[in-house]
Amino acid sequence: MASFVPRKISYIQEPDGEGQTRAVLGRRSTVLHPPTGFAASEEQARKPAAELVLNWAHGYNGSTIGSLHWISENEFVFPLASVGVVLSLHPAKQRHFIGHSKPITCLTYCAAQQLCASGQQSPAGSGGPFICIWRPSDCILLSVLVFHEVQVAALCFNATGALLFSIGRDDLNTLAVWESFMPPKTPAHLRGKAVPPTVYRTPTSMIAGGKVPAFAMISMPQSLGSQVSKFVAFDAGRAKGFGVLLKFWSCTPKQEVEGYELKGKNA
Repeated sequence: MASFVPRKISYIQEPDGEGQTRAVLGRRSTVLHPPTGFAASEEQARKPAAELVLNWAHGYNGSTIGSLHWISENEFVFPLASVGVVLSLHPAKQRHFIGHSKPITCLTYCAAQQLCASGQQSPAGSGGPFICIWRPSDCILLSVLVFHEVQVAALCFNATGALLFSIGRDDLNTLAVWESFMPPKTPAHLRGKAVPPTVYRTPTSMIAGGKVPAFAMISMPQSLGSQVSKFVAFDAGRAKGFGVLLKFWSCTPKQEVEGYELKGKNA
């Protein structure tokens, strides 16, 4: 476990030797062309004191299969670009989760725990894709799971919310089981204060998911008292050139060692 600080968009102006001003937005640098007659000054070259605040997000990541979820009779959550949007119908208002650095590729909701989990593409540079665990009630980031490569392709909680399943878009389409994904209990002296999210880098169990990539997962009902979690992974028609995927998985606790036994069966 370690601290994690979500990416922030920076805005930096740097007058160069030719009198040009460059703006850096994230990792992209571009030249700004000032109006004719504009006289640059040191004060104008400083970073602005104000920042943009997202008020309303329009649209939806339509390629993220099964990513729109009702969280109450009046609210639902969905991804838009790199933002998790919680939309209230009456009155019409939004809350926004902004913990991702690249477009969200999957988003799931657990009614039992009242939690969202969302995954993303791999950002530029050395960092890999990650999963954010967050509360839709206040859009607070609780923990970050870093394990997969290329992108997090699909997510789902088990029926009780005790386990989270994730599939990556690596060559093996690796399926991971996360039993530890919530931060430890906050000490009394830190309650009410801003606490960095917890980072987990090792899933409880993992297995190669097969040749056909999955882009969605759905948890199946779990019998009362049963320790076996079942879910379905499918490609939703997006795995071009691979065939069709509809795979039923079972996840059972191992008897003598820690971890889970994963078994998959194609439909």
